[in-house]
Amino acid sequence: MRLHVATGYEEFGPGDAIEPDVPVGVSWAEFFAGRDPVLAAALALP
Repeated sequence: MRLHVATGYEEFGPGDAIEPDVPVGVSWAEFFAGRDPVLAAALALP
């Protein structure tokens, strides 16, 4: 498994955002229950 971690902060102008390939939402209920749907979605990728 390859993992990329940001080591710095980049400021983008309007319209320069990089959209995720797989958008995943996180609810407060999942957060407080200790579940991580973002990690689950990343691990489910081929």
